[in-house]
Amino acid sequence: MASILFPLNLRNDNEIERPYSLDGLATDYVMHKMVRLEGQPGCFWLQTRKGSGYVTLDGQRTAVAQSQGVWISTGQPFELTATPEGWTVDWLAISGSGIECLLKSNPDLSQPAVFYLADDTALHDHFTAILAQGPDFSHSANDHYSMEAYSCIIQISHQISKLPISGRGIREQRLKPVLDHITEHFRESITLEVLSQVMGVTPQHLCTVFRKLMGLRIFEYINQVRIQASKADLIDHPGKSVKAVANDCGFDDVSYFCSIFKRFEKVTPGDFRKQFHA
Repeated sequence: MASILFPLNLRNDNEIERPYSLDGLATDYVMHKMVRLEGQPGCFWLQTRKGSGYVTLDGQRTAVAQSQGVWISTGQPFELTATPEGWTVDWLAISGSGIECLLKSNPDLSQPAVFYLADDTALHDHFTAILAQGPDFSHSANDHYSMEAYSCIIQISHQISKLPISGRGIREQRLKPVLDHITEHFRESITLEVLSQVMGVTPQHLCTVFRKLMGLRIFEYINQVRIQASKADLIDHPGKSVKAVANDCGFDDVSYFCSIFKRFEKVTPGDFRKQFHA
């Protein structure tokens, strides 16, 4: 049975607009047909739970099967149609002024596309947890749903791949020890020498292989991991100093942290926090 949530997202004249708005969320929704000739006012995510269906974008029809989802950008006309076997989906509608900056740091989501999912139950469980909380009509509801919208996009960006998971695994298999080490130790000092020892190659070779397979330099990747962690820290601990957040996420120099943060997020750490804690 489908569970659906449409937050009110109301605010008074003295309240600032939140950067992300959770416009709608559903799990186990039986899709028959949905046509949006003028697109959606925000972004739209849909993932298959059972069966399969088709999405039509710019006149091109693409199947969306098990372990797949489709991301549709703001204003993008689309049509969703179930196959004769039926199509049960989870979906998410999200908007807000922060979407553009967030998509710049997740280029895969800059255009509408069908993706493969690393774990087709992880996002379902995440959506279910939000729905289980029930509607929020409190004074802090806007903050609550803004943070939930942000967490949903981050979860989606972590789960998607344009390659089948087996293909992606082959591509990243050689780097897995290095990626695992970064995930486990990003809060500490990480040197190229240590990472090359983890992989059993020279530092020069590691740099070459990493950039070829991942599409960016190794320390750019480390900074991405650290900045993602710092965003969660800034939101979850509003009283924590920016310097403490920087240190806890692997940055020894708070000025450097602020510079890298602004390069990724287009705002300072302090301004980012204010978007959630006015």
